[in-house]
Amino acid sequence: MEGTTLKGIILSALTLFILLPTSLIVYSSVGNTYISPTYSQSQVISTLNYNTPIYLYIFIPPKNLNSLYLMAQEVANHQVKPLANSQLISMFSQENKVSQVVSYLESKNFTVLYKGPFEVIAEATALQVSSIFNTKLILVKSLSDGEIYYKPEGKVSIPPELNNVLIGGLTNFTNVQLPMIQLGKIVNGNLLLGNQVSSSFTYTFQFSATWYTPQDIEGAYNITPLFNATADKKVTIALIEAYGDPELYQDVKIFDQHFHLPPANITILPIWEKYKFNNKEYSHIESY
Repeated sequence: MEGTTLKGIILSALTLFILLPTSLIVYSSVGNTYISPTYSQSQVISTLNYNTPIYLYIFIPPKNLNSLYLMAQEVANHQVKPLANSQLISMFSQENKVSQVVSYLESKNFTVLYKGPFEVIAEATALQVSSIFNTKLILVKSLSDGEIYYKPEGKVSIPPELNNVLIGGLTNFTNVQLPMIQLGKIVNGNLLLGNQVSSSFTYTFQFSATWYTPQDIEGAYNITPLFNATADKKVTIALIEAYGDPELYQDVKIFDQHFHLPPANITILPIWEKYKFNNKEYSHIESY
């Protein structure tokens, strides 16, 4: 029931832009540098339609990055309590840089779809994107597998207003090839793991997931009769949440709203003495 915190978003965003299998723009101390993926041999179909919508993903790296790494390690080791989102933003977000990026994109008639403390997502036409990066987006077809994708033609020029950020979206080409892993074999009803499972694989940021709603779980485990039997009674459920999420109330409220659930009556009770910080856990009491 615990929601995603900003710490996870930061680390996920870092992973996303480090491993993203599409084009990236990386700024170094020498200057802005465009790094493209290794394209397969292809043939040009045409110039990308000027009105095609293009989505740019701009990641503004955190400030005080070493402190962020240390904080993440200490939280993981239960040496310090998790910070609230407001604390993380004030300590690590380059809010002025985020505002500068947004202002620049809006001045070029980009539509800013999302503005966060570490990321900006914007939409523009292929013509607008080509204009600010001084390039032309073309549509090509891979000769090896027939994949059709767009990419910049020739050199990409990065505007100085986008210094010190990572940008994705100048191409939708991906060279991701996830390995097929054989788990092992069944011997006398037991799974014996194969060597591949313990091997080290490097994955780029591509995944799929199956989404189960509370209603799906209710039906799968046939617990509707239980709900009906206790509908007119107050039932107390105690949950031990050792992590100590400082934003549990907010997380549960958002969860309930998203899945159209009635508000949960939650009382958080610390189990250990307050001064024993390293051992603090919380018992979440939910009353229905």
